[in-house]
Amino acid sequence: MRNLKILVVDDEEAFTNLMSDVLKKMLYDVRTANSGSEALAAEYESPADILITDIDMPDMSGLDLTEQVLQIHPDTIIIAMTGHGRIADAVDFMKRGGFDYLQKPVSMVAVRLAIESAVNRWRLKDELRQAEQRYYNLFENAPVGIYQSSAEGKFICVNPAMARIFGYVSAEELISGVTDIGSQLYLDPDDRKVFLGKLLNHKGWLSAEKQFFCKNRSIITVIIKTRMVRDDEDIPLYIEGFIEDITEKKKQEESFRLEMARAKEIYERLLQPSLPAMRGVGIYVKCLPAKAIGGDVAEILKLDEETLLIFLADVTGHGIPAAMTANTLKMLFREIAENSSDPAEICSHLSKTMYKTILPDDIIAAFCARIDLKSLMLTYCLCGVPSPVIIRKHERLSLEPTGFPIGVFGDAAYRNNILRLLKEDILVAFTDGITEALSETGEIFGSQGVKLGIGEGEESKYGAVDSIFEEVIRFQGTDEDFKDDIIILAVTLFEEDDSCSVKAWNRFCEPDRCFLKIKSRYVDVDGVSNFFIKQAAEKLKIPSDCLEKLKVAFFELLTNAMEHGNLEMTALKKSPEIYDSKDYLKIYLQRQKTEPYSERLIQIESLYRAGYLEISIEDEGRGFDLDCISDPTDTNNISRLTGRGIYIAKMSADQMAYNTKGNKVILSKRITKQ
Repeated sequence: MRNLKILVVDDEEAFTNLMSDVLKKMLYDVRTANSGSEALAAEYESPADILITDIDMPDMSGLDLTEQVLQIHPDTIIIAMTGHGRIADAVDFMKRGGFDYLQKPVSMVAVRLAIESAVNRWRLKDELRQAEQRYYNLFENAPVGIYQSSAEGKFICVNPAMARIFGYVSAEELISGVTDIGSQLYLDPDDRKVFLGKLLNHKGWLSAEKQFFCKNRSIITVIIKTRMVRDDEDIPLYIEGFIEDITEKKKQEESFRLEMARAKEIYERLLQPSLPAMRGVGIYVKCLPAKAIGGDVAEILKLDEETLLIFLADVTGHGIPAAMTANTLKMLFREIAENSSDPAEICSHLSKTMYKTILPDDIIAAFCARIDLKSLMLTYCLCGVPSPVIIRKHERLSLEPTGFPIGVFGDAAYRNNILRLLKEDILVAFTDGITEALSETGEIFGSQGVKLGIGEGEESKYGAVDSIFEEVIRFQGTDEDFKDDIIILAVTLFEEDDSCSVKAWNRFCEPDRCFLKIKSRYVDVDGVSNFFIKQAAEKLKIPSDCLEKLKVAFFELLTNAMEHGNLEMTALKKSPEIYDSKDYLKIYLQRQKTEPYSERLIQIESLYRAGYLEISIEDEGRGFDLDCISDPTDTNNISRLTGRGIYIAKMSADQMAYNTKGNKVILSKRITKQ
């Protein structure tokens, strides 16, 4: 501040010299002039920061000098000196923009105080000037749009970034080109009215995601943060805010979302194991994938009519890397299983291969087992997953670990354990998503929770899989936000006789899908229908009676798949003499237990969506041509016994379609909660 330029103007040279000496001692840069015209010329040459002038001078008064200097340099701070009795001049001086005035004779103390006051004023003006410059630079160079607008929908001011966002060359073009923000920029003009209403009733800033039209009518997505500026009496004045263009970011997010959805779809297909249909074996796999893509995998292979190979694995971590590892693991397992059925050998081969491909901190916990259905021998290699359990009538056996997790060591040794099974044993294996589930208080579900879910009695064992699921969901408090995938795999052994209480249905169930593969010999149309409708009601969170019409359609189509497809009863059904007699049911039951009819498969899949259900039923029959089915409502066809089931199903579902061969039907129905 000591380097400020001061110009002292007075027609008395002795006075200006005196002032100059005093101010120079105060280390200011001081010049003098002895007339108004001389001072004006000095101002043109090098403007002063502070001008001290006498008002009464012969050629140009201090008032005129003040007026002209401020026209040239408005920021100049001017102090006037006036004699006694010239108060009117002092008032006129202040009106013309003067800062302060001193009465003559002037004391040096008064001059010093006036100078200090002027310096403070100059400093404040300089700080304000710098702040304005910083704000201007920020406003002009900000990467986001900054604007002020009226409540009526006209821009007051905008920065260059705002103009660029909307495709205008300059801020001026945007202001002049957009006279109604609501109708010209908003994708939905009514949206601005709603948003304006929120602003009027809100104090502070509001944020929202909006879609706008650009100048070329392309659509952009922005984040807008804005507020209503009000006066001291809370009267709305204008709107100001910021706009950030997130169009590209949204595209990237959508692209990433689609990629992740695709990856999740591929992973969920990977989750579904083969469900080989073999005599004396029932397979049930149930999974609850975590929200993030995980790395759990299960597979069950039929090596021959007497041998079953089971594989269950859990890759550490989540996301696409874990899913890729799981996919590689499953493919490699299938490849190795073509040449070896020894679980320890399979695990050893997998470990050596995966050790070279997975990241150093990745681990693959696995369980591989072979079941010889003739000798009932279980040969297994358990490497890191929680101990599987064998459920017997009044006994629960936990399998013992036999080796390190896969991929930890390249030369790890693996061994088998061998255990003799009994008919009606159930082998239950699961990933650690079950045992590591946490309660709201941070407790861990653990093996104790699994035991509790399985139960102890004979009656509970066939519902063990669902019981474990129900118990872990009850323990956690919700069926959402599991930190890890959950897979439970159960293999049930049973005697094939009329007293068998096991439902020999091979099932794979997950939150939005259920798949069932069942041989004709085990099909109970009522039981299967009740199972799928009950499952659908639970998944869609609606009462079962809301699906009564769909149950009718499902029943009719499943009956058709059995009678006309797998059991080939069509010709018999066309004969009223046989169809109306006990012989029809006798032949039906006989074929259901006689090859090749009994070994044919029925495959059923249901997909659950919000407010939507789709079910497909496929048999292994020869199929039929839907166009050749007679219309049962035609009076000429009243005596015919074919086509009624399909007609009833069509009436009960929203849509129904067959494949080209005619052995697979897909029916769908929109679900309205009641």
